[in-house]
This record gives sequence, C-alpha cells and structure tokens, in this order.
Amino acid sequence: MLPVAERSFRAAAPGRRRCYLLFAEVFDDAPTGMSLTYIARTFFDLEPLLVELGDVTADLTILRRHHLQNSERVARKLAVEYTMLFEAQDRIYPNASCWAPGKKPHLLGEAARVAVDHYYEAGFTLAEGKMLRVDHIATELLFLSELAGLAARQPERSYERTRRFMEQAFNPWAPRFLAAVGKASGRSSYYSAWARLALRFIRIDSRLFKT
Repeated sequence: MLPVAERSFRAAAPGRRRCYLLFAEVFDDAPTGMSLTYIARTFFDLEPLLVELGDVTADLTILRRHHLQNSERVARKLAVEYTMLFEAQDRIYPNASCWAPGKKPHLLGEAARVAVDHYYEAGFTLAEGKMLRVDHIATELLFLSELAGLAARQPERSYERTRRFMEQAFNPWAPRFLAAVGKASGRSSYYSAWARLALRFIRIDSRLFKT
C-alpha cells in the first residue's frame, strides 16, 4: 500500500520527472548553445509549476533574464562559470563521495557504491563514458527523474525505490551541495539561482517520502 494517495502520486509523476530531468541537465556539464536552448525551453514550459514552490520570484527572474538572451553568447559565459564552480581547484564538489564526513574529498568512495547499488536494482544504466560520474549530482537527479517516471506505471515500486534512494544516497549530501552553490551567487548568479530552486523543490518533494 502506498502511504500517499495513488491518484495524486500518479498525477504528479510527469511534472516531477520533468523537473528532476531539467535540474540534471543544468548541473550535468558546462553548457553549449544547444544544451542551453533545451534548458531555456524546458524552463519556460515548467515555470508555472516552479512558481508554485513559493518564494522563488527572485531566482526565476535571474533565470528568465539569462534565458531571454542569445544562447551562444550566454553559454560561453556560463561555461566559464561552471568550470570555475565545479572543476577548478577551489571547486564545490558535485560528487557525493566528496561530501563524506571527516574525509578529504575523493572520487568513487562509499557513496558511489551505494548509488550504484540503487541503479543496479532499478535497471538504470549510465551512458558510455559516465562511469566516473556515478555519484555526480546530475546522475543522481537523472535517476530520480527515472523513478518519478516509473510512478505513472508502477507507483508502489516507484515510491519505495525513491524513498530508499533519497534516504540512503541522495539526501545525506545533495541538499548540502545545493545549499553551498546557492550561497555562491558572487561566483555565478545563474547556478546559485538554479541551486536554490532545486533545493526548494527537493525539500518539498522529499516530504512525500518522509525522508
């Protein structure tokens, strides 16, 4: 038995899936003109849903301002910001393993193994060349989008797998990562706005799963 109303859980699945997929695309890699065009189109499609998160007007304004400009020019600027935020020496690490308490940041730690166990159970496969990113924020958001999509067909399985993934793999680190990026507006108003928006969405979505 689902601990939430099945009809409403199914009905929310498409919007949840698209939001998680959008957040995954934003944090996946330095943007190109093509990827930024996709992000902009999806953002404007989902904006009415994102407004319902509450207290997001300022962040939506920042994102709207970026996405109404020439995508190629903005993409070049944001590619530099992405690199400085997530790949430079003083980066905010976008991998779960780097947020393990009491340890220096390192890739493919215990958090990566936990994530992979969940992927394997759900039959979720990574694209070729992505194996070093198994616990990257974008990969885990993409997995959550897959689980949200499953809710329309198998709501009980989707619910239980999402609940366990959030509890065991995602929520122990992702909110801290997003909060850190959200405070880095001096380095990138764009990515900090997306991080605050994603964090608000995840906190609200997590209430469904009591995590």
